[in-house]
Amino acid sequence: MADLNHQEVQKILQSTGFAHLATLGPNGEPQSSPMWFMWDGEHLKFTHMPNRKKYQNIKRDPRVSVSITDVDNPYSYAEFRGVVTRIEDDLQGQFFDTLAERYGSPLRHTGEPRVILYVQVQRVAAVVQGGYTQVLVAQPELNVYQAFGSLAEQQKGGISVVQEVKTAEALTLVFKTSSPLSANLVEDIRQTSGVLSITANLDGKPQESGIGQ
Repeated sequence: MADLNHQEVQKILQSTGFAHLATLGPNGEPQSSPMWFMWDGEHLKFTHMPNRKKYQNIKRDPRVSVSITDVDNPYSYAEFRGVVTRIEDDLQGQFFDTLAERYGSPLRHTGEPRVILYVQVQRVAAVVQGGYTQVLVAQPELNVYQAFGSLAEQQKGGISVVQEVKTAEALTLVFKTSSPLSANLVEDIRQTSGVLSITANLDGKPQESGIGQ
């Protein structure tokens, strides 16, 4: 529900926070490591070594998840899900040196084989920031992202998914908005087919609405 043009997302992408790059192991187990990164406007770029387990994971399954925390506010972060679409040799280690300079590290390339990983972002899965917390409970088959497209438009992209939990009985979605939801909008959401309840504006004055009220 957030996107790459969101102000907070762009701030994180331009930062020197460490990116936790998660890949899938041969048995489907997650493997995550903190890494230097650079955003080139189209891809998240990483330096890596072809003899490492993470590289072998990517060659087998290019799907990855990247989590980056805002260096100025550890309670604000973005998670990016996508695929490694390109791997380039970095024989002279130039990109490694570029990242080292970017992060203020004295380390420099010492001749080991290196590659550049290009991650194409397919979804910004979560951004947590200051704002207003909303909790929506709906029937599990409801496509909330499609149902509340007008809400995203009204908030001008200022919507961030914090947590999404789906069971056989219900879907619970916790998200933040850049501005409080109006009473009319809360009522419109409550009237949407498949919505069981909504608790709005938890960081301000709570405004609750749900079936049975």
